[in-house]
Amino acid sequence: MKFILRVALYLTCYVISMYGWMAIDFSKLIHKGRTLQTQVLLIVLSMSTAYLMAQLIMALMIRNVFY
Repeated sequence: MKFILRVALYLTCYVISMYGWMAIDFSKLIHKGRTLQTQVLLIVLSMSTAYLMAQLIMALMIRNVFY
């Protein structure tokens, strides 16, 4: 059960972070013709942001449960 909740939290955070990162116009920052590299960058940024968000949420949940 814990595993399913953790995966659901990570996926939810991933969707939220991907939505947030899409608000930035990367075309002004990246060279023309580098669309694949820009997409990979967006995925990596979203995954790392989602991991940090999920870790924070889980830490806050554990702190509230035990204290």
